[in-house]
Amino acid sequence: MKWNFFHKKYDTTNNHNSSTTTRTIYAHHYKNLNGDLYYHNYCNNYIHSTHYKWYNFFYKNIYEQFHNIANIYFLLIIITYFFINNIENASITIIPLIIILLITMIKDGLDDLLRYSIDQQLNSIKYPVLLIDFDQKSINWIFKKSSLLLVGDVIYCKNNQLFPCDLLLLYSSNNNGQVNITTMNLDGETTIKKYYTLIEYQTIYSNYLNNYLIQTNLKQFNFQFIIEQLYLHVICQQPNENLMSFQGHYKTAQHLKHHHHDDEDEDGGGGDETYLPLNWKNLVLRGSKLISTDYIIGLVIYTGKDTKLSLNSKNSKRKYSTRERLSNIILLIFMVAMVTITLIVTMISTLWIKQNINKIWYITFELLKLWEFIRIIFRYLFIINYLIPISIIVTIEFQQLLLAYFISNDIVMYNSIENIKSSANNSQLSDELGQIEFLFCDKTGTLTQNLMKLKSCCLLFNKQLYQFYNDDQDQDQDQDQDQNDNHDNTTDNTTYNVLNSSLKLIEMNENFREFLTIISLCHTVELKNHTQMVSNDNNDNNNVQESSMNTDEPSRFYEYEATSPDEKALVEGASKLGVVFSGKEPDFDETGSYKLYIDYWSYSSTAIKESNNEKFIHRQCYIVDAVLEFDPTRKRMSIMVRYPDGTYYVLSKGAETAMLDPERCSTTSGYLRSRAIHYVNEYAIHGLRTLVFAKRILHKSIYMKLLEQFKYASSLCDNERIHALKQCYNEIELDMIPIYVTGIEDKLQPGVKNCIKALKEAGIQIWILTGDKAETAITVSQSIGHFTSNMSLIRIMNCQTLQSTAYKIYEQLDALYTYHNYHKQKPNHHSILTMPRIKTINYNRNSFHISSASASSSSSSSSSSTSRPSSCMDGQYNNNNNNTISNSNGNNNDVYYYGTNEFIFNKKDCIISRYIRRKHKKHPGMANESIGLVIDGKSLQYALHTSVRDAFLELCMNVTTVLCCRMTPLQKASLVKLVQIGLAKHTRYGMKPVIAAVGDGGNDVAMILQANIGVGVYGKEGREAVRAADYSVTQFSLGYGMFERHIKEKILLNKPYLYKEISHQANLRAWYILLWVLDGIWHGVVTFFIPFFCLAGGNLYAEAIFYETNNNSYKIYDFTMIGNASFIYLWIAVTLRSTIWTRDFNLMLIMCHIGTTLNVVILFLFQTFVPSTSNEYQRYAQLCRSPAFWFTFPLTVFIANIPGLIWRLASDTWWTIRIELKNSPKKNQRKSYLNNPLVWLKAFVFGQTEENESILQKNENEISTFKEQINLSYQS
Repeated sequence: MKWNFFHKKYDTTNNHNSSTTTRTIYAHHYKNLNGDLYYHNYCNNYIHSTHYKWYNFFYKNIYEQFHNIANIYFLLIIITYFFINNIENASITIIPLIIILLITMIKDGLDDLLRYSIDQQLNSIKYPVLLIDFDQKSINWIFKKSSLLLVGDVIYCKNNQLFPCDLLLLYSSNNNGQVNITTMNLDGETTIKKYYTLIEYQTIYSNYLNNYLIQTNLKQFNFQFIIEQLYLHVICQQPNENLMSFQGHYKTAQHLKHHHHDDEDEDGGGGDETYLPLNWKNLVLRGSKLISTDYIIGLVIYTGKDTKLSLNSKNSKRKYSTRERLSNIILLIFMVAMVTITLIVTMISTLWIKQNINKIWYITFELLKLWEFIRIIFRYLFIINYLIPISIIVTIEFQQLLLAYFISNDIVMYNSIENIKSSANNSQLSDELGQIEFLFCDKTGTLTQNLMKLKSCCLLFNKQLYQFYNDDQDQDQDQDQDQNDNHDNTTDNTTYNVLNSSLKLIEMNENFREFLTIISLCHTVELKNHTQMVSNDNNDNNNVQESSMNTDEPSRFYEYEATSPDEKALVEGASKLGVVFSGKEPDFDETGSYKLYIDYWSYSSTAIKESNNEKFIHRQCYIVDAVLEFDPTRKRMSIMVRYPDGTYYVLSKGAETAMLDPERCSTTSGYLRSRAIHYVNEYAIHGLRTLVFAKRILHKSIYMKLLEQFKYASSLCDNERIHALKQCYNEIELDMIPIYVTGIEDKLQPGVKNCIKALKEAGIQIWILTGDKAETAITVSQSIGHFTSNMSLIRIMNCQTLQSTAYKIYEQLDALYTYHNYHKQKPNHHSILTMPRIKTINYNRNSFHISSASASSSSSSSSSSTSRPSSCMDGQYNNNNNNTISNSNGNNNDVYYYGTNEFIFNKKDCIISRYIRRKHKKHPGMANESIGLVIDGKSLQYALHTSVRDAFLELCMNVTTVLCCRMTPLQKASLVKLVQIGLAKHTRYGMKPVIAAVGDGGNDVAMILQANIGVGVYGKEGREAVRAADYSVTQFSLGYGMFERHIKEKILLNKPYLYKEISHQANLRAWYILLWVLDGIWHGVVTFFIPFFCLAGGNLYAEAIFYETNNNSYKIYDFTMIGNASFIYLWIAVTLRSTIWTRDFNLMLIMCHIGTTLNVVILFLFQTFVPSTSNEYQRYAQLCRSPAFWFTFPLTVFIANIPGLIWRLASDTWWTIRIELKNSPKKNQRKSYLNNPLVWLKAFVFGQTEENESILQKNENEISTFKEQINLSYQS
């Protein structure tokens, strides 16, 4: 369809200006009811993730490739060919260099073409756009590509579709204006989130744009009337990266008519008071997905690079490995050495010519002019350039491609269930995988599967503990049974082991039935599958008794969806046990209330006796009058509900810190709260997510009074509404009685525990960065072993200002520094929890919990592993434990003035501590004990400020591990960059640490691109992380590179800590390279001088050795023969040298040796095809007939490889000792082993052992046996 309205004259007076603080948007691009168009000069919606443009690919790629010093070096060598007489050999260097550049260029081009094709697929998705044509007075839906969408377009999105840009919600297919979305690509959360449309436009679009008219012409309606209805003027803030920040206001046609301002300017003119407010709950972001909503209509607010997803992303860049950087340094050193040698040789040659030019009268020398001197330099440079063979670049490039092929076809990393294999998108970083120091990891979908299951519950009043298992979890059931035994030893509980779907309700006690009823009531879960088992025709409160049904799984009739995975797990768990939430419907008798139906499945007594599966459904209806939704401040969710028997309840669930607050449950005994805390701690230790349930029984009059207050508060607006609701919540949730504690399992990825354990043993520091809430993240960290049971936690949470954040950071640094000095003065190993309290600086009456506890309190409450609390508890409820270092909520107004040395480290100490922290990765930090740091995104926003970030990095480097929660995608990338640059500034030679980032969602893309190595995990939502990553894997697991290792496979797999010994690029260290250079010099000396003296007697003429009657040119003939012999000796000696150093003999290595041999054989055969007048004619055949050649052969090869053989034996012995000493924790014992010749002898003889008993144990056993024999002989 022709866009006729584009022929109108645009109004460009209000173009976008970055200096303004707001942007003006008119829906459908018309600014008044007369059809005057408003032109927005905002960016387009084209998605661009390619690294190159079509016009700059060649130049940019060549520029990037010449970051490699080797390529620059060989280009300079090629240039030198043109300054000497013979340039026909230039192809020897030119052709390989061109091949290398072309191969890399083709590979980079194909990768970028793949990104381009994905961009095109996303840009080509078509969306219906509402088109208003004032010329033809028509309103139609047309299809536009995603890349052509403009700010001001009104578009239509359907269920399970990704939003192409940031949209203001105008209409939802849900009558209540609610829109359900998932934001997996933004914050990593897979839970359903609720957003809301504009109330006025929900009504308007429902009248004109229902399902029957969504793609039809609206000509039959009055055009002018519809225009007035659809008019919308929005003024909002400029784009920013904050995902939960959107402020603005809007104006309808009614306001426009009322004030008679048809031509308002950008800032809204004089009608600001008539604008209606907007908030972030009205804006859905690009990358989020529409779920459980048939369709929505939205106004395009931000497009392209202005969307919040793009602002939280980073452009792709070419990554360079540590090996490339070190190789460049080494090549520069070799180049300097080569130039130095060239100049020395040139000067010697020049001096010799000057001294002997008159003596050698039979040779004609040209006059030594400046140009001739330069040519001599280039000649020698050309000869000496073979010190750096171009084959080394070819070898490295093909090696990288081969490693990428191995990674992409590794059978161990293949997922047979989903038929997905790993892939290597960047072949230049394969060797970087063995140098990782830091691992930044996402949580949801990477470490966990985000599958929640109800595992256990405790009924606090009657001390009943229930454990839930599935039928296919026999092994887990046995393991958890052992844990139950521990419970039984500590408390006098009655423990029930329940198989899901096997507990018959007729056998249930009333308490457990009530528990299942409450968790089926207190939630915001919705039915996804609306097929009902029982008709809802009867809407009264009477129970409905249905006929018998034969089925094994009551919940299979329903599929639930929820904003919280915990709620979904609870409702599904109850349904499997026979208490089934079967739906909701509005209560037309009470405004704002709804009926909630619960089906109770039960066996009849006859059915039990007859052992059949005949079940009966008993339905009850509950009236829910109010839902107090969860918020981060209250940390709870509550409902007001009427039971069928006429009783009135307030039911609540939430985090233990809120539910067990003495102010909220003042009528509850301290003993009951202690029991609840005990079970919360037990569940947390075993990696379960905990929730505490509470109830309050109310009299009808009090219930109705509170309900009336709630409805009145909900009817208010803005800040008045917020304040009134807060006060109302406090009154409703007062005097709650804790009744249950539940434990929910967040199912981990297979093998993730062993993987985390191995990575930690390998010395890799693991930081978890997640967008999830703190309590959930801490629980998962505990379950995977990231946080250990004996680890203390520092919390920096909810800091509102830069000053409060700085205060908390420096406060913790001061505590660690004070303990460090105290520890140095006291040789005994004191805990940070037993040292005297630290004097702090306070500027008001508020007291702060410092990172230590008094000795008296510590000694009086020595906690065991069973009494260790949940990490998500506040300190005031943690009376039995002192291992929570600090719970810094940051809600104070203390301002930390730092300028003295009392509260901060000086720069020297900072440098030393960081260097030691990086070098000795197993060291837990300055406190010398396990400490974890937890910080949220709000506090991290200030911690990354330029004035605080150095101190924050220092704090991170002096704790054992770090957990960051509620992070935005850009914050993840900023934290990676902080560690890279911050540590490089305080490291010798400025080498950045090698950081790997692992994620599975679009919110991890920025972090993956910023890290040295990006690893994408195939997630359930989208493939953004996989496409942006350097390597993609099917799940979070540990893989070992086993090609050309110097430690045996079983040893390396069983002892991950050996990774620390091989992850320092030792092959590129100066002393190691010097050894190889010396070894090469030794080979050259041996393979030259031995043939020279043995075959030629020290001269170039030796007739007795190479005698040929048909050739009288003995001198040239012998000179060629000696050169050929030296070449053969050198080739065999070097091949044997590489074989001696090889520890893996595989098919690939054998094929390479065979290929090299065939190459030499072809060279030998070549001498049969040259002319008979050539010096090379049949030289190798004649050489093979010389007995002296064969006698010299073993002598030369053996002597050349003596240093290599000694080196290999010494290396194996040393590594054997190093491996065994790692098992010995005592320093004195390690020294005694090193000084024991018997240990070295056994290491030399036995080498690396794969047996359970090490050589050190053998040595100890033999010594003890020897002592016993001496004692026996002495006694006899």
